[in-house]
Amino acid sequence: MMTKGMGIALLSAAALLGGAAAQAGELPWTYGEVGYTKAPGTEDFDTDAYDLKASIGFLDKWHSSLQYTDGTTDFDSGSDDDFDGWRLVVGAHPQLTPDTQLVTEISYFDYNYDGGEGSDGGADGFGLGLGLRHSLSDKAELSALATYTQANFDDSGFGSSGNTDVYST
Repeated sequence: MMTKGMGIALLSAAALLGGAAAQAGELPWTYGEVGYTKAPGTEDFDTDAYDLKASIGFLDKWHSSLQYTDGTTDFDSGSDDDFDGWRLVVGAHPQLTPDTQLVTEISYFDYNYDGGEGSDGGADGFGLGLGLRHSLSDKAELSALATYTQANFDDSGFGSSGNTDVYST
């Protein structure tokens, strides 16, 4: 004989399991990552940087991430420029199909560099992104994001500052 309390418990467990099964097909937005970038430049410089990034998904269709980057650009002339900075991203990711999401993002960033001998400076600005994210399986996905970035550069060591627009895919 089943009591009313047991029936409620079974219905609650079924609802929780059903919700977990429905979310199992969704792409995850809560994660942490550590990265390393080695970017060979032209003949006379290259860049190495470490990244720490944390992302969280919330309210079913929203995500936010914070990234910290610390690196060095080495010049053949013997001088090095150290840089560090952060980027904050907030975005929405509505489902288009069970395996595909539209991704929209807005970001703010602030980077500083120390070129030594009074050539300190930095850049800050914002970015807008639009793209798609598609799950091929539970272990593989495809994503594409086109971004527009507007940056304000402060090159106080050289007495100049300015703005620039950057488009990327």
